[in-house]
Formats: sequence, structure tokens, C-alpha cells
Amino acid sequence: MTVASLKAGVDNNSNLLKIGFSDGSFLVIKDFYLYLYLNPREFPKAGELFPAWEKYSSLEIGLEITAGDEEAIRFAASCYRAERAGKRLIARAEQTQTGLRRKLAAKGFEQSSVSAAIEWFVQTDMVNDERYAERWLESRLARNSGKIRGPRMLLAALGNKGLDKNAMRRAFGRVLNEETEFSLLERFVLKNRIKNSVKNWSFKGFLRSEGFSAAVINRFLEEYSD
Repeated sequence: MTVASLKAGVDNNSNLLKIGFSDGSFLVIKDFYLYLYLNPREFPKAGELFPAWEKYSSLEIGLEITAGDEEAIRFAASCYRAERAGKRLIARAEQTQTGLRRKLAAKGFEQSSVSAAIEWFVQTDMVNDERYAERWLESRLARNSGKIRGPRMLLAALGNKGLDKNAMRRAFGRVLNEETEFSLLERFVLKNRIKNSVKNWSFKGFLRSEGFSAAVINRFLEEYSD
């Protein structure tokens, strides 16, 4: 089998190449993924891609495809298909790395292709676990109906989504500032109808066990001491 045609700039994207073969088949690949295959220990930068295809492969019209050439091309094509499937999921809703990995695997994509596509999404900020955590937390804090969860339960619920713990803590640090946490504590006590007594040390310990900070608890006890 030989290369019958090469078309760069597919869909007005200079980083895409459509390869036609002598058997009549076509594959679309992205240089990012071809580079990953050729340099598996080095991630390229998404913003600094490679316009010169000949620098990274020996592809040219009439070239007889070797086993190595075919493996590289099929890997890059599989990664791009995973990327396109991932984009459709992202268009519907914000995704986490773990969630997207699971969904793409369920669609039959190989782990290596999924990992490469997710690397692309992360580098281009299409997938951002920290941003996801912030938006998720903001949506939960905006709720004022049903049972109100404290910081500990919120963090645990978010952790069940498979997010990186450091990303979650950074998100919590930005979203749950003192004023936001104080408002949450007020609703936590009032909406959940928790009996409180400012002189009851077990009440204070209970709030600490729910993840509220000592400073916010003390402020709450002072303001509701009358």
C-alpha cells in the first residue's frame, strides 16, 4: 500500500493532514499526535505545533507504507477520532479528565489514544479539573433548598468525581472565602434545623467535624450569641 494523496490544512486547520492510500482509504491525523508517537517521552506544546510535516515523518506521495509508518499513522488517526468524540461530549457539558477518560473508553477508544486526546484538551484548556471544581462548588453554594452540605461533605462529593486533590483544594480556597463560608454556615445551621447553643462546646466540635474553619465558627457564635 502506498500514499496516494496528502492534503494539509483540513477543515482550515493547519495542524491536520488527510492521507489517502492506494486502497482508496483515507485517514485524518494531527501533527500533535504524530509527534507523540515519534517522541513518546516528550509532550509537545499545543500552542507550538509543527507546520513542517516532513520534519516529523517521511510521508510523501508514492511512498510505500512500512509497518512502522502505518502504526504511527493509525495511532495519530485514532487519537484524532478520540479528540473529535471528546469535543462532542465537552460541547454538551463541562468534563473532568477522569470522566472523559471513562466515557471515551466506553466508546471503544484505546487507552493510549484517550490519554493523548486528553493531553490535548488539557493543554488547550478545554478540560480543566480546577475550573470544573470551581463551577461545581459555586453551583452547590447557590442552592438554598433541600439539605445544605458542609465543606467536608462538599469536598467528599467532589472527590467522588475523581478530581485531583490539589486541584480541588485550590478551587475550594478560591471559592470558599470567609464570607462565602460564613453564609454557608448560616444556611447549614438554619436550613438543616440544627439546634445550637453558643455555650455548647459539642456544637462547636460538630461544626469543626463538618469542615468549617475555626475563624468562621467563632464569628458565627459571636454574632448569634444573643
